[in-house]
Amino acid sequence: MNIVDIHCHILPYVDDGASTLEEAMELLWMEADQGVTEICLTPHLRHKMFDSSDEKIAEKFAQLSAAAREQRLPIRLHLSREYYYDDHFRKKLSEGQLLPMGGDILLTEFSYSSDFQALRNAAMEELNAGFTPLFAHVERYRAFEEDPNCGKALMEMGVLMQVNADGVMGRNGRKTKLLCERLIKSGCIHVVASDTHDSINRVPGLKKCADYLEKEIGRASTHRLMYENPLAILNSLEEE
Repeated sequence: MNIVDIHCHILPYVDDGASTLEEAMELLWMEADQGVTEICLTPHLRHKMFDSSDEKIAEKFAQLSAAAREQRLPIRLHLSREYYYDDHFRKKLSEGQLLPMGGDILLTEFSYSSDFQALRNAAMEELNAGFTPLFAHVERYRAFEEDPNCGKALMEMGVLMQVNADGVMGRNGRKTKLLCERLIKSGCIHVVASDTHDSINRVPGLKKCADYLEKEIGRASTHRLMYENPLAILNSLEEE
């Protein structure tokens, strides 16, 4: 099965992901070996923690793309960001100074303690600014643990939602695994992605996740979550 990964921290030198160009290429080849055909690199933007400018990540993206071409990596690379929802992000949102995915889609992460009202307000702010929210690793947020209807309510607003392959596979504990299962089977999840960070502790595990999901929800549903939907997100600008 072909796979598209739209959340990862493989771009080197810009956040807590790959620390060298060599490690980044190692991670890209890991993904290629698992059937990944397209990847969107999404370095963090979080004020006073991960502040690499768009100009810097564009420079590093050009370097990584050149290395990928030289090694004939069979993966198409894209560039966006993972935005932490804070006042710094809200300012950039109001000014339109963003690097969306597929034209208008913003991969957005939140504090783990975020409740439903906080997520709803953030979604409204992004939607009103003309963007489509893609909430990252929603299995981490308190709102989804406490309110079984949280996912459905956000989806009806137009929010896209992503879970991590590690969460689905139980690498973050049984409680998170069960939450991922509930969210996927309820139809609230649009994308499963790797959120890979390094070649030791947070490695790509998309092939194992795809094999697992095929047994749980079937091949067609797995294909939608891991190929069709993420590919449609990346191609959304071209379809307009």
